[in-house]
Amino acid sequence: MVMNRYEIINQLRTCTNFTQLVASGIVSISIASWLQIYETYLTELKHNDKPTSIQFTADYYNLSNRQIYKVISFMEI
Repeated sequence: MVMNRYEIINQLRTCTNFTQLVASGIVSISIASWLQIYETYLTELKHNDKPTSIQFTADYYNLSNRQIYKVISFMEI
């Protein structure tokens, strides 16, 4: 079974002290931020269609829709 980046990062987070990995620079703060953004998107996706979920997530984090698409693309590879 091939895991996407979100599944790998999420597994890493549950198996280790993720905050310590970020603090020591092993995991970048960008990845930690993108993880949070992606999880917000997934929560929104449970209640809305994809474009609406992207818009709500972009509004919540004060980002553009394009930036949310980049996060989604990164996490789903």
